[in-house]
Amino acid sequence: MALIFGIIFYEIGFLEHKILDKANATGLALFALLVPIFMSLSKATPQMVASLITPIAIAFVIALVGIIIVSFAASKLLGYTWEMCLAVGVCCLFGFPGTFIVSQEVANAVGETPEEREYILTGILPKMLVSGFTTVTIASVFLAGFLVKLL
Repeated sequence: MALIFGIIFYEIGFLEHKILDKANATGLALFALLVPIFMSLSKATPQMVASLITPIAIAFVIALVGIIIVSFAASKLLGYTWEMCLAVGVCCLFGFPGTFIVSQEVANAVGETPEEREYILTGILPKMLVSGFTTVTIASVFLAGFLVKLL
């Protein structure tokens, strides 16, 4: 819902472009988004982490192989490069705010001038954010609905 309302409010002019950057509050917002993640990590014991390494590694490899296969097919079907399709597909592995952080880091690493960085960021950020939101919110609901029947 937040994604849909954000798009609507931006398109009707209620939300300004890059409002967090104008207010110099992007870092503060990302900090607030990451605090719950770090708080929950303090509850993990070394035994819990060790017991999860193998299942997570297996799931990661299977997911990555599936993402690569689908990315090649999607690149042919949609007319994007396979690299862009792969980047969009990998967003499901880290979701938001990871998609936002990775997009900024890629633009900063590849772009040599501020104009190039802005061009790269405006080219990849919308695709990455929408991919992260849709895969984490919508696809996870379908997957959970399927997996709950197996329990």
